[in-house]
Amino acid sequence: MAFLYENLEKTFKELMWEMKELAAKEPETHDLFKKNVIDFLMKSLKENVYTENEQA
Repeated sequence: MAFLYENLEKTFKELMWEMKELAAKEPETHDLFKKNVIDFLMKSLKENVYTENEQA
């Protein structure tokens, strides 16, 4: 389980680094992408994490 968490943390940090780079280079694209990333993460949490906890 720790391995999966470490991979998730690494991926999230890479995403945040890429978002910061995009914000500096293309602010308008960053704003659109930021909204999509937030929507994706929220949807994933609702559909997967919350559902998983309800089944436990």
